Amino acid sequence: HPVSPKPVDTQAFAEQVDALRPLLANNRFDAVVRFKNLQALVAETELADEINALEGLLREMRFDLMLARLLPIADRLASKELP
Repeated sequence: HPVSPKPVDTQAFAEQVDALRPLLANNRFDAVVRFKNLQALVAETELADEINALEGLLREMRFDLMLARLLPIADRLASKELP
């Protein structure tokens, strides 16, 4: 039977997205390294497939589109944390 996914470290995820946001907004190449950190953070979690799906946009340097897809994921995750 499938292994249940690891829980996402929501605090660390939010920090990674906050760091990635200005890099993507300013088309900074450093976004590539930061995104790899984000992928590593969510590996084996329920977000892994969703985050990994953004990698193609990164390769195409579509930072604007990537940011537009990443922010709703981050918002959704943050809203799960609310009591």
